[in-house]
Amino acid sequence: MLCYENLGGVEIVGTQWFAFTLILVLFLIYFPPHLKYTEYQATAHPGHSKTCECDPCAAARAGPIRSTTSEWKLAITLAWVVFIHFSFSIFITVILLSGPQNPDGSPSDRVYAWATFLGLVSTSLAFIQYAPQLRHTYRSKLVGAISIPAMAIQSPGAVLMVYTIAIKPGTNWTSWMVYAAAGILQGSLLIMCLFWKARQKRLHIDDFGNPLPDPEDGRQNESDHSEVEHERPLRLGQGGTIELPASEQEVVREEVTEAIETTPLLRGDSARSEPQSGKKKTWGDILRWR
Repeated sequence: MLCYENLGGVEIVGTQWFAFTLILVLFLIYFPPHLKYTEYQATAHPGHSKTCECDPCAAARAGPIRSTTSEWKLAITLAWVVFIHFSFSIFITVILLSGPQNPDGSPSDRVYAWATFLGLVSTSLAFIQYAPQLRHTYRSKLVGAISIPAMAIQSPGAVLMVYTIAIKPGTNWTSWMVYAAAGILQGSLLIMCLFWKARQKRLHIDDFGNPLPDPEDGRQNESDHSEVEHERPLRLGQGGTIELPASEQEVVREEVTEAIETTPLLRGDSARSEPQSGKKKTWGDILRWR
């Protein structure tokens, strides 16, 4: 149990390192394909023959030219930097641990110096990591794509991580300094985003600065739409027939039936005609043109 407690800091740091590395790998795997490369077609020099050997004409005959975007170049470059830095750190660490140690079995002073150096480098990289995001968020005064719930979880989590690592016996201060710096920067970013979120709500804009739809405007648009539908002119179909939506056909049919049954002229004509013909007229006889 005591051994497990002593290794708790290593497990915490190793788990976080694995999670960050996995994010980088997934970022490279699922990088949008349409943002990796661009294609453009060169145009031949106007007035030159088709067999011209000048550079513009030769490039035009070569077909579309494919080039790598600056975003994909930056992603690949940073991936190689991370890989070289990781490989170099592992190589130096293995050499120092394989060398002579203190007589009591504890690591040599060179190992402690190397661990302190790595801790300072990690802390510096943490500031470099968050500085552009803090600067961009402060200047844009917008939350953007930052997840406030995620930051609200990470900031208190950094405090717990620092405390868990710091209480381990024999822990160097550089081991938890990087997480303390990251927690402070995450908390600063979270507070800034909460202020900008309140500002966005006051200005009726979303996280990217786009104006939010006004509920009153939405109701007004629905009212205008219903008025347009009510005043919509009837369309004439083939043969002069009137085309109506299915929802209105039943209403019109009931109105026509009621008008025929309540019109005295139609009832009187039907009553006078019934004794003469000896049979009741149909709807076709009543509505037929004379």
